[in-house]
Amino acid sequence: MKKQYFTLLQLLSCLLPLFGQQTLVKDIFTGLGSSNPQNLVSYQNKIWFTASDGATQRIYSSDGTTAATQPLSIPMTGRSLMKSLIVHQNLLYFGVLHPAATGNQLELWQSNGITSRVVDTIHYSGNLIHLEMFVKNAKIYLHATYNNEKRLYVHTGVHGSSQFVTTLENGGLGAKSEVISGTNFHFVLTNRATTQFKEASIAIQEGSTAAKILWSDNIDLRKNESGTIQIRILNILNDELYYVLDKQKMVNSVLTKDIALYKITKTGVQTKLLALNQAADIAKTSV
Repeated sequence: MKKQYFTLLQLLSCLLPLFGQQTLVKDIFTGLGSSNPQNLVSYQNKIWFTASDGATQRIYSSDGTTAATQPLSIPMTGRSLMKSLIVHQNLLYFGVLHPAATGNQLELWQSNGITSRVVDTIHYSGNLIHLEMFVKNAKIYLHATYNNEKRLYVHTGVHGSSQFVTTLENGGLGAKSEVISGTNFHFVLTNRATTQFKEASIAIQEGSTAAKILWSDNIDLRKNESGTIQIRILNILNDELYYVLDKQKMVNSVLTKDIALYKITKTGVQTKLLALNQAADIAKTSV
């Protein structure tokens, strides 16, 4: 039996080189550095991605040949590319930072693979350090991270139509902060606008600009409370949202903990399912 297994392994080791062979298409960043290709999407029978030639971050397309692996022609002087590419309604969209005399601008660009144009401009203050984009209900949503704060914008497809939706930030425990199910977009909100409360909420956005709060909890600093509230959204099952709540509160030097698995309905009815007071238990809830 062992001999049969050994023979099979030998056969597989001979076949492996026939699969997954790698061929260098083009050396974008010549020398020892890496071009760091990211954000690969398929568009017009080509692979589109972001990469650096050592001087500038650009968008490239490739059909698998060296000659046809070329950067998209857009003016990058004074601009810097955000690493986010999506395809929507047979067009390519991406974000570009453009510091201007009127203030910092996040430009939403649209391209048909040949010509490109700015379809919207979002003004911001501070440092925009990350951008994510996704499509829901024929609209483009933009997660724009400013320092420690995330803001959500929506673009309806009309030039200059981007609107601010809300301020949100990642759920606790280092997991994804949103899930999309059908026409619903769930995410975690954290209120940083007041020194009286530290509040965390689960919200739902259903195609309109306004976000509906399903559930919220807070730590009231006026009552000599301190602590943290972290929410990790897991998934949606049968129109019910499952998440882990980690609330640790110090009241008059006494620490209380509530780490548990919950579910909540679209109408805001919350049910505690399971206490999770150990790190190992929390790890088991990963989806």
